[in-house]
Amino acid sequence: MSSRSFSGGEVARLIGVNYGHVDRWTRLGLVEPSIAPGTGFGCTRGYSFADLVACGVMRELRIGLGIEPHNCREALEFLRGVNLSRLARDQRLLIRADGCSLSKASDDATGLSGIVIDLPGLVEELERATAPSGEQEQELPLAV
Repeated sequence: MSSRSFSGGEVARLIGVNYGHVDRWTRLGLVEPSIAPGTGFGCTRGYSFADLVACGVMRELRIGLGIEPHNCREALEFLRGVNLSRLARDQRLLIRADGCSLSKASDDATGLSGIVIDLPGLVEELERATAPSGEQEQELPLAV
């Protein structure tokens, strides 16, 4: 996983939204730039890779599914406690009315209603997009 800092503009480009979305999610306290808060005029926010993943999840919830920002808070708070480097490839983020959890992909068909996000897939896509190489970083489409 990348240990570098991403600006709000980089985050927006990498997850495929405009900067205004990332700025609004930050101002609402849904996504917090953990490297540099960027408080004050002219200060740049610094987002970590985990923050980038949180923005990717927010994108799926808000833009992909139309869920109101205040209804995304619990999922994002749950995500802060997930060790992204230890995710199993078959784990998914399951968001239900009674809370959030990580579940095995095979558990998704158990009849539990909820929103399922392929968290390992999202992490892998963002790792590829931010990997240092001779190629430019690229925007990758995110799938639910």
